[in-house]
Amino acid sequence: MRRWESISDAGLELAVDDEGRIASIVCRGTLDSRTADRLRRVMDVALERPRVLLCLDLEEITSVDTCGGALVAATIERCASQQVHLELWAGSAVERMLRELDVPVPLRAYPARPSRLFPDSDWPAGG
Repeated sequence: MRRWESISDAGLELAVDDEGRIASIVCRGTLDSRTADRLRRVMDVALERPRVLLCLDLEEITSVDTCGGALVAATIERCASQQVHLELWAGSAVERMLRELDVPVPLRAYPARPSRLFPDSDWPAGG
């Protein structure tokens, strides 16, 4: 069963699509010490269940600090340890922070971002 949920708060918008073994999280805004805990909680819920694929779309994150970068790095590590395939669309702000933290960005297998994978959702694709 598919569940699509949109959560908006000052600084960070999150949209979550849960299809059982596949979860997608699309983020917009700022990923920093004020907002990282919200994304961490959403990630914890998404990874509590057995998954084969987690799509994390951070293309529309406009700025990220070391706290946000550390969360993304921990997510990469956690998915690898749980044998969950992570499709990460990092975006330029997150990629810059991951480079500063010496964290390689995982290669993607899918050509389309999660916001493009679900055209029937009410999440506005591409801003």
